[in-house]
Amino acid sequence: MVLSSELDRVLDRAAESSRSILIWADEPLERRTIAATIHERSLRHARPFTCVPCDTSERFEEKVLGNEARALRDSPEARPGILERSDGGTVFVDDVALLGLLGQWQLFAASESGSIFRVGASTPVKVDVRYLFGTGADLRPLVMDGHFREDFFRKLSLFAICVPPTRDLFLPEPLEHRFADSPVPRPCPKCAAPSSKFRQLRSGGLVCAACGQSFLKTE
Repeated sequence: MVLSSELDRVLDRAAESSRSILIWADEPLERRTIAATIHERSLRHARPFTCVPCDTSERFEEKVLGNEARALRDSPEARPGILERSDGGTVFVDDVALLGLLGQWQLFAASESGSIFRVGASTPVKVDVRYLFGTGADLRPLVMDGHFREDFFRKLSLFAICVPPTRDLFLPEPLEHRFADSPVPRPCPKCAAPSSKFRQLRSGGLVCAACGQSFLKTE
């Protein structure tokens, strides 16, 4: 995935922040790449980066939070979950729209308090984790229907990175038809690719398909 200069600046801001972040993009690979980039640019880059795909199974809670000894039939010993094993690092929870209300509450509470309860535990365990969340679905209708917690959604909305689908970024007309009477930069100011590699953005600028650099047509 090639990052545009605008998105690149947003990721720099995200890396400097300690907030939980929502990454909204169509493709899972896009979401994971963005999350990994934020981690690599952050002060936590030397610590673990863990990707957790959400699911609706009953074992998701155990997998993420861990469990106390004999809390489960097949687990006679205490086991730390993903969050404890990722202490000091970044956890990327993808497809957060698939989480049930209980899972949403557990992750919301963990991100707010910095502690978790293992399955079967009565005392919390401190965890130092940066939380990133991913979704390919619009969470707003789920909030309206009561399937996604409003407090969790509000927290995620404080810093959301929205990557529009590629089909929405570009105008359908060929570049040479749109700019027949306007100066077009030749070549790309970043990678020196010819103007045949340029695409026009709906915002009015240009993007180089070879390197992802975005710029104004008069540059």
